[in-house]
Amino acid sequence: MRRSLWGFVVLLTMWAGAAIITHATQCPLPKPWDLSAPGCYNQEALYLTNGIIIILSDLVIIALPVLILRDVQIKWS
Repeated sequence: MRRSLWGFVVLLTMWAGAAIITHATQCPLPKPWDLSAPGCYNQEALYLTNGIIIILSDLVIIALPVLILRDVQIKWS
């Protein structure tokens, strides 16, 4: 389980770095802020992909405590 957690952390870190670089270089120089310039990435696809990855990572983060606590045996009375 611990290796899976570290693998997830590494995967999210690599994805975050790639997302930052992609957003920073989505349009060519000298005007990277001009989204109407030719050669810019498809912003809808970029935001949709980032949103899907964020939602999936949130679901994994929500599921982690469930997976960890499923083996805990507690007496209820």
